[in-house]
Amino acid sequence: MMTAAMATDRAQRNVYDPRVRELIRATGDPDLFPELQIPRSTSAGWLRGKFRPALGMDLVSKAQAELCAENAKLKRRVLVLAAVMRLLPGRSG
Repeated sequence: MMTAAMATDRAQRNVYDPRVRELIRATGDPDLFPELQIPRSTSAGWLRGKFRPALGMDLVSKAQAELCAENAKLKRRVLVLAAVMRLLPGRSG
């Protein structure tokens, strides 16, 4: 029998959009969506596992996956360049 305290102690299970999983699998990049803070173990499982497509969801096209990967790469580059700009002399803020 489960008590109320036992139910609240359980770890909360995150649910992700199936398109996120498909994009990560298509690109092979587990860090494609850093803003979602997807656990390493979850993205690693997506990369090595075999999954059936979600019902009612369109599969991600190769072009969409490539665009998403390029977008993530450019976002990381912008973050690095912004950090470099903050280190330059004469820059405040």
